[in-house]
Amino acid sequence: MPCSHVIAWVTSRRQRACLLLAATMMALLVDTVASARCSGQTLLKTAEGSFGVENYSNGMSCSWLIKLPDKGRVVLHFEKFDVESADGECPFDKVVVLDGSESTAPTLAELCGNELPADILARGSSLLVVFSADSSRTGPGFWATYTTNPRVLCSGRTILTAAEDSFGVDYYANDMSCEWLISLRVEGRVVLHFEKFDLESADGDCPLDKVTIFDGSDSTDRTLATLCGNKLPADVVSSYSTLLVVFSSDSTRTAPGFWAAYTTKPEVLCSGLTILTAAEASFGVDNYINDMSCEWLIQLPVDGRVQLHFEKFAVEDSVERCPFDRVTVFDGSNTTAPMLARMCGNELPGDIVSSQRSLLVLFSTDSSRTSAGFLASYTVRRNGTCSERVVLSNRTGTFGVGRNEYVNNMRCEWLILVPQKRQVTLHFVIFDVEAGGTECSKDKVTIFDGNEISTSVLGSFCGNQLPRNISTKQNAALVTFSADSEITASGFWIQYFTTTEGCSSNPIVIDSVDGNFGVSDYVNDMHCAWLIKTQTNQKISLDFLSFELEDSPGCTNDRVMVFDGESSSAPLLQNLCGSTVPTDIVSSGASLFVTFESNGLVTTTGFSVNTSEELRCYECGQSDSVSLREESAVGLLLEADVWDNTISCPEKGDKTHTVDCKGSCWVYRRERGDHVTYLRGCFNSIDCGNFKYQTCRLRGSTNAMSRLYGSRLVYLID
Repeated sequence: MPCSHVIAWVTSRRQRACLLLAATMMALLVDTVASARCSGQTLLKTAEGSFGVENYSNGMSCSWLIKLPDKGRVVLHFEKFDVESADGECPFDKVVVLDGSESTAPTLAELCGNELPADILARGSSLLVVFSADSSRTGPGFWATYTTNPRVLCSGRTILTAAEDSFGVDYYANDMSCEWLISLRVEGRVVLHFEKFDLESADGDCPLDKVTIFDGSDSTDRTLATLCGNKLPADVVSSYSTLLVVFSSDSTRTAPGFWAAYTTKPEVLCSGLTILTAAEASFGVDNYINDMSCEWLIQLPVDGRVQLHFEKFAVEDSVERCPFDRVTVFDGSNTTAPMLARMCGNELPGDIVSSQRSLLVLFSTDSSRTSAGFLASYTVRRNGTCSERVVLSNRTGTFGVGRNEYVNNMRCEWLILVPQKRQVTLHFVIFDVEAGGTECSKDKVTIFDGNEISTSVLGSFCGNQLPRNISTKQNAALVTFSADSEITASGFWIQYFTTTEGCSSNPIVIDSVDGNFGVSDYVNDMHCAWLIKTQTNQKISLDFLSFELEDSPGCTNDRVMVFDGESSSAPLLQNLCGSTVPTDIVSSGASLFVTFESNGLVTTTGFSVNTSEELRCYECGQSDSVSLREESAVGLLLEADVWDNTISCPEKGDKTHTVDCKGSCWVYRRERGDHVTYLRGCFNSIDCGNFKYQTCRLRGSTNAMSRLYGSRLVYLID
């Protein structure tokens, strides 16, 4: 009799043995495949198995308790599922999955409908599945299988050397301490991505359970992140090919843990000088690190100019300063060439065009924040091509037409755009354009105050005389160049700056009487000049009302320079920076030349200056008296020595009044407003005391009040 047939009536010994074997096999089968019937609770104790109900009836209620024989986690997979549903909710028939062995365990899922559920992963080695049906409709039921997922814990340090892998902890225990050292075999950087994250949370710097990520192979390396809570962290990128991940838990609460995967990011960094000689190429840095210093020198293999285009740009930002991380572009092969741009932030820069075949790009970072970096490409801009308007939006730059580009019938336009409340100052570096008549009827450069040809013309230039500096009133300048069909020349090159109102590299002339100038909230790379002159041949006094510039040793960065004359070739009186308000500065003659310049680093609030006349000291010489004509003096000197205790009004009708000298000189000064102060220099050793004053009426309708203060006689003009 075959053992596969179990019969109810057994007589022989062989049949009894066969029946015993069949019963044993049936018991094992019940442990792995639960009956499709639904009654009470079924205990499943194997490492894997299946269960469910088929074509269930009303009022059914049953459960399956899965208890794995070894440590691990239950993975529940549904092979088919069709249970009565109602608009996405489960008020009637349903399958409830509980994360444990009791009905009070956390609910992992409550299921109904006919959509196949996703796999369910238990926290531990027990899972309770409960099915219930109401007294109305029924359905085909469900069938599920389960397997064991080994518990992923950790101990000590795990070294991962593959190009990509994953790791983590599931439902971690108390007082755990684990490390994963990712050490790539290839050059590149580690990109760490968290797929799930749920740790015990706490305010502050994660003092309880936490994941700490170090930028290297040791916990003394720079910390990239300290993580806790249940918010999925952003990706973490290492600086080099190693990354250390440390997990630690305390002795209190636990949580589901985390899972992370990493990949290798190819090395796209830079070091030292890279020389690019192809006609076109791209370069940059991706997710750069701290303290980098890189250079790219572009040297075209053919005649032309370098046109630099940025495809992406994200460098640590700073307000109008770029003192931290920055990209700097020079119009030549070294840093002594004109600087075309200094850039930072996240705004994509406009194209930059060199004046010749070489362009130097510098990238530098400090020791604090980093960012995504930049990617730039360049192409050759052929000489003699000038077919479309070029827009320049950097705060400084250069442009023009060189000798090799200058051809007949050219038409070129450059539109310079700077921020609002700023102006453009144009400085001609070289200039040689075919001359033609007084109005430049042949070849010419024309500058417009604004962004259209219809705006105000600031000047049209030709010939080989270097034009003066030009400053706009608006925040845009349009520069055009046109050439006829005859003679060409060497061309021109223009450097432009962003300036504030009242600032121009072309000196602004100021009347010394009650004048005022300065800069407020200045920007980088400013160049301003003021010429203060007096028509009365008197000295000029500068009175600083406020002063706040970047400080530097020797004032080599941002600074105000005061020259005793009409240009910067005159003797230097002061070189000023910092935040200390300077004392008054007085010229020796009738003019002062003042310049302000800022570099590309720190900026601040600026300065403000008032100007006035400091009247000359008239030496007594061989005479014992000084004569002042009434027409040349605002007030009149008293004919009295100040130590006489007497004050008398001058005689009326005299054109010339003589004063007793008795000393080295009389000094008189015209102050702001209507005050005139007269000083006598011979009273340095006499206590003059206090004197009364009286009103003296001068000839005509002018009134004056004279007041004597020791060695000072003051007239207040009515």
